[in-house]
Amino acid sequence: MKTLLSFLTGILLLLPLCESRAQVRREPSVRRDTRPTYSSDQDAEYRNVIKISPLSLVAATGSFAYERVINERMSGQLGLQFTRYSGWVTGGRSLRGFAVTPEFRYFLTGPAPQGFFVAPFLRYRQSSLTGEITAAGRNFNGTVDINNFGGGVLIGGQYILGQRVSVEGFIGPTVNGRSYKFTEGTTESDYNIPNFFSPVWFRTGFTVGFLF
Repeated sequence: MKTLLSFLTGILLLLPLCESRAQVRREPSVRRDTRPTYSSDQDAEYRNVIKISPLSLVAATGSFAYERVINERMSGQLGLQFTRYSGWVTGGRSLRGFAVTPEFRYFLTGPAPQGFFVAPFLRYRQSSLTGEITAAGRNFNGTVDINNFGGGVLIGGQYILGQRVSVEGFIGPTVNGRSYKFTEGTTESDYNIPNFFSPVWFRTGFTVGFLF
């Protein structure tokens, strides 16, 4: 009996110690997230983005943009585009020109320059379309100079991969005023003017960029 009482007493004395040790084991461990992410703190360091549009290269067009963060929700962007194209879009005629696109971006999610955004913009485009045409009963090389000035609004999303690489997609309507200057003796109907010079069109694109 004394042996049994001694055994039970020992168990009772050990229970508080075992319970305290079990509580220590059940405490959740603290996990540190070491994944690189873009945050508002990093925004102060990386406020600039330079971008290219890989898809525009299919149309022999170089499309570049520079974006500058203004604050947590806003940024400004300037886009430049240079074209030297000859293909089915223009009926085999040569298209040369450039475009300048200033843009303001407001990020509905953020911080800028990442997240979902709305972007009003302006655009000026100057182009020349040259090629063989038939007019007044004769064949010759004709040229039409095209000036477009307009604007619109985009919706899109831009996201940061790691800390330095950006990817974005966007789409939106644009409304343009335009003027033509033709080789003497020719008219608009003599040229295969691409649809993207139309008064109403959609601007869309995809870019890859680098933050610095």
